[in-house]
Amino acid sequence: VYYGNVANLTFISDFELLIDGILHPVNNLITLLFVKTDGEWKLVHEHHSPKEMVASTEGETSYPSEQADLSSEAQQEVYNTFMAIRQSILDNSGTGPDNMDELISFHAYGPKFTEFNYDGITGYSFNSEENEANERAFFGNHTVTQFAAKANTVNIVVYHENVANVTFISDFVVDGIGPINNLITLLFVKIKGDWKLVHEHHSPENLPG
Repeated sequence: VYYGNVANLTFISDFELLIDGILHPVNNLITLLFVKTDGEWKLVHEHHSPKEMVASTEGETSYPSEQADLSSEAQQEVYNTFMAIRQSILDNSGTGPDNMDELISFHAYGPKFTEFNYDGITGYSFNSEENEANERAFFGNHTVTQFAAKANTVNIVVYHENVANVTFISDFVVDGIGPINNLITLLFVKIKGDWKLVHEHHSPENLPG
């Protein structure tokens, strides 16, 4: 819970759905963002991704038709922080894990920090130490030649001026790996005047099939 009015709930589901007499287990990585409104907690964002990927039968993804709303000062601040993260990655990726200090500085590590991500087949979660180790290794050892979002997919929503949720579909290119098109949720909290990352959720835009 951040500042008493925004809460981030993350878990791996252990659901069972009975469909046409057949029991289907559902094990997903789930991010649920709540905001306290008139004394009640309301859902404002959900990110679900399968713990283990299976072939997709869905069609193409549809995108919003409008650019991100940056009309408030807080939204512009968050966007500027996002752009600073982008520039840090473009400037320093591929130069070694020890050169990732600037990127790491954008995170607010601690017991609240979580990340959901993929290794290509199985979903997994990271805590602070694991996130730092993974980001140092990945960005330190691979050069990112393009760090962008697909057109009109960036959305920045600020709650109570101190918590911001950034969602987008990545359009990254990494040497030796190729394009990375993920659905991404980034949760920022304003701490001593600076916007810091407290949660990340990455999942493939399209599952293999």
